[in-house]
Amino acid sequence: MPSVQSVLWERPEAHSLEYFKLVTLPDRYMLEGTVVLPLEKFPTRITYKVECDPGWKTRSVDIHQERASEVKRLTLEVGQDQVWRVAGSVVPFATGFFDVDLEITPATNTLPIRRLALQEGQSAQVEAVWVRFPSLSVERLQQRYTRIEHHRYQYEGLSSGYQTQLEVDESGIVISYFGVWRQVNV
Repeated sequence: MPSVQSVLWERPEAHSLEYFKLVTLPDRYMLEGTVVLPLEKFPTRITYKVECDPGWKTRSVDIHQERASEVKRLTLEVGQDQVWRVAGSVVPFATGFFDVDLEITPATNTLPIRRLALQEGQSAQVEAVWVRFPSLSVERLQQRYTRIEHHRYQYEGLSSGYQTQLEVDESGIVISYFGVWRQVNV
């Protein structure tokens, strides 16, 4: 029987709202979300599904984006050998990566937080496949997660110098991505 947790996030300055759910199954985890926001002045709806194995390693990513009359889709597949593919073609820079980071949601921060299981005071550098919006292009993203307290992490985008703190719940789901996203209390 699956376990489902759902969250509503908002990003007020970007006029963004997201419905997210984490589905826990005996043999995998699924992150699913629907984001509604203006992108480059066009109303946009993005749905995504990220499937992970029991160790929180990304296995597949499916993104569907609608903007006015433009519809785009991106599907990433990741083999047991950690080779990433888009439409059957290998993503050369991503071999060995475990995580995907979707630029428009805090959902994918859950992946390294859960996979790394850092203790307070510990830090780890990770590389992720960063999906950019609205282009749906993929890039390499170097990140560092430091567990400051039980429910708080320092996040650093190493190539950009971006830093913020993340407050998470017991499941590693973001409650607050300081200055950007926050959970809506319902």
